[in-house]
Amino acid sequence: MRNNKFHQLRNPMRNRSKFGSDFCKWVYERCDPDFYFGNIDGIAFKKSTNILRIFEWKHPGETLTPGQRAVLPILDQIIQRAVSLGILAAGSGVYVVYGNPPFKKAIVRRVRESGANDMTAEELAYFVACNPEIVIEPLGQRNAAALVDKNHKKAVSLREFTR
Repeated sequence: MRNNKFHQLRNPMRNRSKFGSDFCKWVYERCDPDFYFGNIDGIAFKKSTNILRIFEWKHPGETLTPGQRAVLPILDQIIQRAVSLGILAAGSGVYVVYGNPPFKKAIVRRVRESGANDMTAEELAYFVACNPEIVIEPLGQRNAAALVDKNHKKAVSLREFTR
């Protein structure tokens, strides 16, 4: 471990309890704490649809870390630029999945958008496999914290979802 003033500071950007991998732990122990470093829960690409999706998973009620709030929207912007250039297909993006295994129901929302979809395990598996038919719909004028149920008839909060 490098012995300098940075390593004597507690780093508010990193959660020591969630290293994710030995490499993340190594970075935390050896690098100055003045940048965001983390892992991504999943990256999916399907050549036949040309859809690329990055996934971050959270238990219902959990929130993105400061680093995730800073970096995931940048990754989504990069992907959307690739879509606009025809490199990737529409439906590509960065998504947050809220749910608990075995994911009988989960809420999926796109980073940088207020829309969300309530999905069954089967629908989630289909979406994660980069199939284009399931689209995360924007909520329009509704509160960004609200989520839409499967039939899009009413907004539900993440708290209601977990009951």
